[in-house]
Amino acid sequence: MSLLAAAAVFVFAGCAAAGAAGGGGDTGGRSVQAGASAKAGDGDMARAKKSFYMGLTMINHGDLDKAEAALAEAARLDPQSYNTRLHLAKVYLKKKNPVKAIGQCRAAIKIDPKDRRAYSMLMGVYLDMGLAKQSIGVGEEALKSLGPGASRASVLVNLGWSYYVAGDLDNAQARFSEAGGLLKKKGPWITNDMGLVYFARGEYENALAEFREAGRMNPKGRLAPYFAALAESRLGDREGAKESLREGLKRDPKLPSKAAVYNAQFFPKADPGDLSGLFKELEREK
Repeated sequence: MSLLAAAAVFVFAGCAAAGAAGGGGDTGGRSVQAGASAKAGDGDMARAKKSFYMGLTMINHGDLDKAEAALAEAARLDPQSYNTRLHLAKVYLKKKNPVKAIGQCRAAIKIDPKDRRAYSMLMGVYLDMGLAKQSIGVGEEALKSLGPGASRASVLVNLGWSYYVAGDLDNAQARFSEAGGLLKKKGPWITNDMGLVYFARGEYENALAEFREAGRMNPKGRLAPYFAALAESRLGDREGAKESLREGLKRDPKLPSKAAVYNAQFFPKADPGDLSGLFKELEREK
C-alpha cells in the first residue's frame, strides 16, 4: 500500500460512517435510471441481473477474472446500471488497474451524478496514485452535484483530506469544518483531521485540544493518543507525552513499531517528531 493510500484509509473509513446515513444507497444492481430497463429490454435486463450477481459471487470467491467478465457482460447488457459500474471499478482496483477503475467510476458518475459513492471511490484512486490535485478536482465536481446532508459531508471529508495531502491547509480546514457542520454528530475522524491541520501549521496547543477531544469521543481509537503525544512533545511537555503514550500502548501494544509508519502516513507535509526515546523510557519502567 502506498503512503497516500494508507493515509486515505484513515479518512475514508470515517467517511463511510459519515455517509451511511444518507447519499446514494445500494440499489442492488438495478438501473438507477428508470428508462434504462425499457431500453435494454426485459430479456437483457434479466441476463444483466444474473451476470451482476455472478460477478459479486466471483468477487467473494476471489476469482477476479471471472468477476470482471461477468460484470463487464452485465454492463454491456445494461449500460445504465450504476452499481455494475461501481463493482467493476472495485474489481479493477483489486487487479491493480487504476486506469480502468477510473473509467468505470466516471461512467457511474455520468449515470447518477447525485450519488456520492463513485466520487469517493475515484478520489481514493487518485490519492492512491499520488495525485492529490486530481482528487481535489473530483471532490469539487461532486460538491456541485450533491445535495446537503451526510452524503455531501462524506465528500467534504475526503476533499479536506485531499487538500491536506496537497499541502493546502486553509482549504483543508474549511472543508473539514463544513463537513462537521453538516453532521448531527461530528465524528472523531473529523476532529483528528482538524488536529492534523493545526499540527501542520505549528499550532500545537490547538492540535492537542483536537486530539484529546478525538480520544474522548472514541475511547478505543488507537491514533488520537499518539497524535496527542506528538503535540505534547512539541510543546515541551515530556511527562504529558509519556502519559499519552501510556494510553496509546493500552489501546495498541504494538504502537512503538507502528509509529514511524503513522508519521509517514499522516504527516506528509510536516515533521511530526521522534518519540522513540520516550517509548524506550516507558519500556524501562515496566
